[in-house]
Amino acid sequence: MLDAEAVTLKALEWDKIKERLKSLCKTPMGKERVANLHPSGEMEWVKRRLRETKEALELLRYSPPLGETEDIEPYIHLAEKEGTLREEDLLNLRNFLLLSQRVKDFLKEHQESAPNLARSGKAIPDLTPLIENITSSISEDARIKDSASQRMKDIRENIRNLMKSIQDKLEDMINSPLFQRYLQEPIITLREGRFCLAVKREFKDKVEGIVHSTSSTGATLFIEPFAILKEGNRLRELEKEEGEERLRILRKLSKQVKEKAGALRRAREVVGFLDFVLAKGELALLLQAFQPSLNREGMLRLKDARHPLLPLKSAVPISLELSPQKRVLIITGPNTGGKTTTLKMVGLLCYMLQCGLFIPASEESTLPLFQSILADIGDEQSIEQNLSTFSFHITQIRKILESLNGLSLVLLDELGAGTDPAEGSALARAIVEHLAEREDVRLIVATHLGELKLLPYTNPRVRGASFEFDPLSLQPTFKLVMDTIGKSHAVEVAERLGLGKELIERASELLRYAQPYSQLLTRIEEERKRVGLLKEEYERRLKELEKEKEEILRSTREKAEGFLTEVRGRVEALLREKGSKKEKREEWRRLWEKVRGEEAPFFKIGDKVLITTLRREGSVVDIKGERILVDVEGKRTLVSPAELEHLPVKEEGEGVELTPKRPRSVLIKDVNLRGMRVEEALYEIDKELDRAFLEGIGKLRLIHGKGKGILKKAIWDFLRGHPLVKDFHLGEIWEGGFGATIVELK
Repeated sequence: MLDAEAVTLKALEWDKIKERLKSLCKTPMGKERVANLHPSGEMEWVKRRLRETKEALELLRYSPPLGETEDIEPYIHLAEKEGTLREEDLLNLRNFLLLSQRVKDFLKEHQESAPNLARSGKAIPDLTPLIENITSSISEDARIKDSASQRMKDIRENIRNLMKSIQDKLEDMINSPLFQRYLQEPIITLREGRFCLAVKREFKDKVEGIVHSTSSTGATLFIEPFAILKEGNRLRELEKEEGEERLRILRKLSKQVKEKAGALRRAREVVGFLDFVLAKGELALLLQAFQPSLNREGMLRLKDARHPLLPLKSAVPISLELSPQKRVLIITGPNTGGKTTTLKMVGLLCYMLQCGLFIPASEESTLPLFQSILADIGDEQSIEQNLSTFSFHITQIRKILESLNGLSLVLLDELGAGTDPAEGSALARAIVEHLAEREDVRLIVATHLGELKLLPYTNPRVRGASFEFDPLSLQPTFKLVMDTIGKSHAVEVAERLGLGKELIERASELLRYAQPYSQLLTRIEEERKRVGLLKEEYERRLKELEKEKEEILRSTREKAEGFLTEVRGRVEALLREKGSKKEKREEWRRLWEKVRGEEAPFFKIGDKVLITTLRREGSVVDIKGERILVDVEGKRTLVSPAELEHLPVKEEGEGVELTPKRPRSVLIKDVNLRGMRVEEALYEIDKELDRAFLEGIGKLRLIHGKGKGILKKAIWDFLRGHPLVKDFHLGEIWEGGFGATIVELK
């Protein structure tokens, strides 16, 4: 009997995922890696495999030169056993080596986009001499070239000359009036490797030579004339020498292959690896898959997840969550509503992630690494073991309980089915409660049993979720709603499927009295809806209050801005007016006190100040009339007193922060630089950095495009020395990738 993991893999249809991945591989070596693909529970291993997939997606943008090729391992093995490779074998090996060199060059060219994969390309050795030796010896139609050796060149030259001599003599015979009447046809033919004439049987004595064959009717004899017999014998000797030289050349090349066996296997390994990794990237594109985050806390959160084997257009996204506190999920709902599909989806996505594959779910999803993923899904029975459906499931559950090791994901479909409902419910509840006590288990159960439907309301470690059922169309919607318990809607489904009206009415009547859990679940559902309505009312009222708050703030802001505009105009007019400095100073002080509600400050040379409009610190170095000269990091600027604030003096031994830093926003602002010259772009960046700093924006996205990389290089050189820049890097794929730079401000 199969073990628990084998039964799980079969139930989840894991082989279909591997077959789809294998179909995207172009080489036997890549397909071989897919066949050996297994999940890992080791964090660093999974992270490394996910980085490879991410880099593969980046490389796919540049059309990798990978194509179909032969597996060269049989050729290497034959050469190591002192065997002789054929021309076709050597040509296939040469073509593989040319491919491996293109792969090496491609990875080197794109090492900035895929640094980890580029490092693997360095393992491909330089096998140019072997490539050149095979190319110079074997033609594209898999024949030894004349230039393969001097001896081969001489032999073939002699063969051609000898054949021409033989053909000339035979042509003379054919064209001779005396011979023409002896011939069945005026042609030269080959029989048993010898040049012959087609002679009529009645004239066989007229043409002296050796008969090599006869036509099917016996009317024609194929005779090699004695006049060319000597040349014919010599031709056979030369052909034998040609074969010996061919064998010598092939053995020489095979020996070179043997000598390079290790290097060839390294090249084979890298090409197979890259093929496999690119297939992972292509699968991610086909599935519209992303990389979720990994966590060590045992949190399983899937958002907008889809079953990877369902068509994209028909798959309804599903979101669900399990945590160390709420580690059991009971899924209910109508038949054919999606419960079993959801169990398979969760298992498959966890398997995929732990194999280094992206999953069709939102990037906001997060998964732990499970040491075991075990499932009891499907309606199977073992005829060989004489097991009923119920017995089969209980046997599998027993194996699951025995196989739990470390953090484990357990998926149970229709737990407790296939036997007496009361006994099945009791047994199912006992199993769920047992697994709910284990901190190292995350359990998802699909059920119709009323006992299990009540557990989310009685057990703090259990959550509920149900698939919606459309009461109008009497069909499932395939939408999963967390923290709800749904009915099975068996009677409604039976009615939709055409069961008789009388039977439906009788079943509905019996249902009101036969199920002790039905009324309780109905009351719970009604209470849940009431709470939902209250929540909606609360959120609506909260939005109204937020709107009122925004309106008050907007009105206040407009009044303040108008007031400040008035004051600023008065200050500027004051500075332009004629009059004594003392009068101006008094007027300025009255304006200050009107705006700030406090006594206007006096400034003297040496004071530490904050320029409020620029949010920069500096020192007063001079007072020029009603303007104050401030030194800011070596640069001096004239400002009005209204733009300055005194900074606290740092006491000895104290660390007083002179300038309160404006908190950086998490928002990102786009700066489009495409089409600009370098000087224009750098000026624009400098301006936008200052503006972002003053506005409290935390990040800029500089869109410079790909091109030849000249503009990007100039921008990076400029950013490295800028005082406002904390860090910068290329954008992710969704941020513009190689065509954009993300800048984080201090």
